[in-house]
Amino acid sequence: MICFCLMLSACAPSQHHAQQRVQPSASSTPGAQRTLIPAGSSARRSTIEPNVSTGMRGKARSCRPHVFDELRLKPPLRRERQAVANAAPAATHTYYRNVVVVLTYHDVARRVQAETDTVSPEQFAAQIARLQQGGFHFISLSKLQAFLSEGAAVPSNAVCLVFDNGYRGIYRYAFPLLRRQRIPATVFLIVSYVDRLENDLTWTEIASMSHSGVFRFGTETYNLHRAVAIDAAGDTTAATVGRALLADGQPETLAHYRRRVLRDLSRARRIVEAKTGQAVDTMVYPYGQYTPTLVSLAHQAGYRYLFTTLGWVLTPGANPDRLTRLDVGVWNETPTEVVNAILTVVRDASRGSYTPPRRYVTVWR
Repeated sequence: MICFCLMLSACAPSQHHAQQRVQPSASSTPGAQRTLIPAGSSARRSTIEPNVSTGMRGKARSCRPHVFDELRLKPPLRRERQAVANAAPAATHTYYRNVVVVLTYHDVARRVQAETDTVSPEQFAAQIARLQQGGFHFISLSKLQAFLSEGAAVPSNAVCLVFDNGYRGIYRYAFPLLRRQRIPATVFLIVSYVDRLENDLTWTEIASMSHSGVFRFGTETYNLHRAVAIDAAGDTTAATVGRALLADGQPETLAHYRRRVLRDLSRARRIVEAKTGQAVDTMVYPYGQYTPTLVSLAHQAGYRYLFTTLGWVLTPGANPDRLTRLDVGVWNETPTEVVNAILTVVRDASRGSYTPPRRYVTVWR
């Protein structure tokens, strides 16, 4: 049975810093320059995708709607957020049971630029400490999977830590802390970037992390974390969901698209399994975008658990094709705001259910 034991006055959302987003180039390559544009100025919603989101390589903040807009829920008033900003949760308080909140980070770095999904080592350590002091319990990806598929028990106030993209800062700054405290975490790799980009993990570092017994690895494709042109007008979308224009100016056939994506997803999984010695059955949708066709291809490639970028809680029996999580690794997010973000989404889940859409696509212009 799901139990929410919330003191509503202790809940407030973390601030949403969606000032800029990345507009990937249709011909982008790993490490290519990405253009920052004001949020809301040049992305349009697909006519066949009623709920849309954009994501990022991990540096520029996404323009996806705030969790309240996404779920069509009304956020607390600003004065309510300010009133609880300094409220520390009691270490012994149970906020929820039989629920897991997945917390997403990207990079951890000494130099933190504004409007990015990067936190400093000190910021990350303070957030982890606040969660521990507040009575939150970290669970592994394996325990999360058993919880979802089998209804296995999890501790109260359960959270699961994940990192997108595979930045080297995870190894330099997050790994030592998490290994020392035996806090489990998962990294989703853009596999073609490993050992190629200066700011990304190396296979040697990944081997050290995987042998620690603390880190698991999943994928974020081999080389499809980029955009493709889909029409003569210059519109682009994620390479995992769009049928790309070919050299003759015609879109690839559905069969060609399926072969291209399946080959990439399978290659990513095969390489990470070989390099880490771990079974890989979990991936993240690039830019949070997915379609029923992509879900089918991911299943064919051997993936059983697929993460979106939609902010919500997870409960037993949640659809493994549309797993939700909460993005908290933001440049100026305080430890209190991380806790408040968790309590806010848990509170909203206690008030009503949410089913992620079957399709989630953005077209960039």
